[in-house]
Amino acid sequence: MNIVQFIDTSISKKLTSDKLKQSRLISLLSCIGNVFSVLVFLIVILVCCDEKKVFAESVCSLFYATAIVFILKFTVKRKRNTSDIDKIRQKIDPYSFPSGHISRTFAAFSPFYNLPYMPVVVLLLGTLSSFARICKGYHYFSDCFVGAIIGITSSLLAKLTFKMVLTFLFL
Repeated sequence: MNIVQFIDTSISKKLTSDKLKQSRLISLLSCIGNVFSVLVFLIVILVCCDEKKVFAESVCSLFYATAIVFILKFTVKRKRNTSDIDKIRQKIDPYSFPSGHISRTFAAFSPFYNLPYMPVVVLLLGTLSSFARICKGYHYFSDCFVGAIIGITSSLLAKLTFKMVLTFLFL
């Protein structure tokens, strides 16, 4: 057993219990980063925020993250730790590596790092969602860790993309 499998197995055994799986709080936290929660966040930002460029960066970041996640999911094909997922979701997203929820959380929120306290909020949301998704058996630690890296990297790529586009347009 390699070190990643050892860490994943150890953390999963400690966090996965029937009591935690049944917890309403854990169920709620595991929804952070789902498509619905990200869309609600984006709509609120679009309506309430004057920074349309940051909104566009967030959408671009989500696009990059989603593309990377699905390429990796269907290349690696790592089975989930649980079969407690309903049949429809199991057909749409049968693989656990990397975590799309975590990558979307970091990708959607990362462009807003310049706002006060936002880095702490993003890290807290990502950590709580990762914890909940591991508790539910949907993901392993490495799925969530790599998902976070993908989300942050996608955010940086989006910022770079917009910088390049703006430079090109205003030469």
